[in-house]
Amino acid sequence: MKNKRLKIIYAFSLSPLIFGSITFFYWYYSRVWFAKNIDIELTAFFTIMAYFLFGIIALIQCSIYVSERKSSWKNIRTPLIILLITIPITELYSSIHISFEQKAFINILNDINDSEIVRIYSDNFEKTNYKDKKDFIFSYYPVYKYDWTQGISDDLYNYKINKLRIEIKLENDSIQTFEFPSFSKGQCGTVRVSEIIRKE
Repeated sequence: MKNKRLKIIYAFSLSPLIFGSITFFYWYYSRVWFAKNIDIELTAFFTIMAYFLFGIIALIQCSIYVSERKSSWKNIRTPLIILLITIPITELYSSIHISFEQKAFINILNDINDSEIVRIYSDNFEKTNYKDKKDFIFSYYPVYKYDWTQGISDDLYNYKINKLRIEIKLENDSIQTFEFPSFSKGQCGTVRVSEIIRKE
C-alpha cells in the first residue's frame, strides 16, 4: 500500500510538468522550425489549474504517507522538489512564450531558379547571409508606428507596421529590391519569392 501511495504521489507531482513541457516544446518546435503558430493558451491555463489541483492531492498523499511511517519522509523529498521546481520552469516557459509572441516567424521559400536572396532589411535592422538558402525560417520584431492623433478608443490608436524590403539577385546577376509582405507581432506564415516578384 505504501509503494502504491508513493507511485500516486509521483504521478500527481510529475504529470503537470511533463504534460506542460510537452505542450511547450511542441509549440516552440512548430514556431521555430516550421513557422507555424499553435494556440496553447487554453491548454496552458488548464495545465496550470491541474498543477494546483494535483499538487494539493500530492501533498495530502504525502501527509498520509509520512503519518503511516515517521521515518519515510525521505522517500517523498523528490516529488516535493518536483512540485517546487515546476513553478520556476513554468515562469521560464511563460517568459519565452511572451517574448516569442512579439516576433513574427516566416518560412521563406526561394522557388526561383538561379536566384539568390541577398538581404532582408527595414529601417530598424538588416539580415544577410542567405546565400544558397532555398527554404529557411526568418524571424524578426515587427516595429509599429503609432499615429497618436488617430485614436480608435481611449487606449487604442491607429498604427502602421514598418515596411520590410528584400533584395534578390536574379539569373542575370542584377539585384532588385522588392517589398516584403507585412506581418504583425506573433504572426507566422509562409512567403514564396515567386509571389513577391509577381506582385511587383
